[in-house]
Amino acid sequence: MGSAMLAGWLADGLSPASVWVQDPNPSDWLLAQNTQLNTELPPDPAIVLVAVKPQMMGAALPSLQALGNDDTLFVSIAAGTTLGALGAILGTDTPIIRAMPNTPAAIGKGITAIIGNHTVNSAQMASAAALLQAIGAVVTLETEAQMDAVTGLSGSGPAYVFHMIECLAAAGEAQGLPAPLALQLAKATVAGAGALAEQSEESPAQLRVNVTSPNGTTQAGLEVLMDGQGGLPPLIAKTITFDAFLAVDIRAGTITRAEPYPEARKPAIKLWIDFGPEIGEKKSSAQITEHYDISGLTGQQVMAVVNFPPRQIGKFMSEVLVLGVYDSSGAVVLLTPDKPVPNGGRMC
Repeated sequence: MGSAMLAGWLADGLSPASVWVQDPNPSDWLLAQNTQLNTELPPDPAIVLVAVKPQMMGAALPSLQALGNDDTLFVSIAAGTTLGALGAILGTDTPIIRAMPNTPAAIGKGITAIIGNHTVNSAQMASAAALLQAIGAVVTLETEAQMDAVTGLSGSGPAYVFHMIECLAAAGEAQGLPAPLALQLAKATVAGAGALAEQSEESPAQLRVNVTSPNGTTQAGLEVLMDGQGGLPPLIAKTITFDAFLAVDIRAGTITRAEPYPEARKPAIKLWIDFGPEIGEKKSSAQITEHYDISGLTGQQVMAVVNFPPRQIGKFMSEVLVLGVYDSSGAVVLLTPDKPVPNGGRMC
């Protein structure tokens, strides 16, 4: 997504020389853009775009702390990482905007929702909106809580539409159409319907009525799709509630015991982790044998998903998911809080 956004900005006239990019594994495309790639950052950049996966935030943000608590505006597109979690690392006086773009940004047809923390002023919101308009439309949310619904709707929505195209094409093929023709019809139908819905003054509901002849094939198909039990309404509602993602509960805990687990399918270490009085001690299995000396793990504070579904691994029940990332050398690094926090403290 970061590359798609950069492509939009460069196409809109942004000078590559004014862009600094930190990327340990730059793509061939990025290497060809003549940006300031993996060079020392300027001391006071106007805007820093944080475009890393949510699970990488713990490793990426500490290197940017020196730019916090000043005039530099941070814009984060990491899904699920709250303004509070970002501020805890970058500094509580740091102006931070959460943004949720979607993949059509790659062709300038995206839509991005933004929300700022208490430090962001109107000029900074306008500056971020202007920058993001290079990749599509921009909407400003009223509360950060709305970002979760946005992530499920417009953030993940393109994938759902792509799957609908797949289903339409497969159905056409099942009715005897050649596969290339079925796919062409499906893609054009979805693209055309979307363009019509966007440009028309009529509501999508009225557009649906306009194309539905009484007792015709369209009505018959809609009766299946609009069924209140098994049709699209309950399926889509279930899909974009984003409950599974919202329920992710990441806490800090201290390893109290570590033992080798040679019986595991891959070499692993059994961990016992104290998450404080609210959660108590939980067990986890981590495949970090090649990267950590087991004798040095006890007492280390880590971050883990504490409501991860328990998994039976051999004779050992792993109750939480300890979070880790690969560093530039390929070694696994356990995610830890940037500063000590009470066991059981929420990390996002």
